[in-house]
Amino acid sequence: MRKDRLLSFASALLAGLLGGVLSTRFLSPSPVAAETAKSVTAESFYLVDASGTRLADIAGSAGGATMTLYDHGGATVSLHSTGGVSGLSLFDHHSTLRAALDVEHDGRPVLKFYNRDGKLAKQLP
Repeated sequence: MRKDRLLSFASALLAGLLGGVLSTRFLSPSPVAAETAKSVTAESFYLVDASGTRLADIAGSAGGATMTLYDHGGATVSLHSTGGVSGLSLFDHHSTLRAALDVEHDGRPVLKFYNRDGKLAKQLP
């Protein structure tokens, strides 16, 4: 009976080794080229650096979209197109709007400058 157990164990070990060798030899996966996406659909995208700090975002909203770029000091640049008005807004490191260039509904460009409190200081024209 002891000889039978030893023979069974040796057979199982040999079968396992043989199966492992044959499976890696004949059934190994072949490399597949990565597929390139032609489009990606999402409501928003966020770009972060290696530490997870947000650097930029692109977000859709009802009637438009906004792309905002952030720096580590807190200043931001925002490109927006919402409700028929498109423009560029500049914010200081306190997130206060300081300047804006918009193209209004009628196609008229407007340049606005804001004081440190975010109040309109000057507008052209």
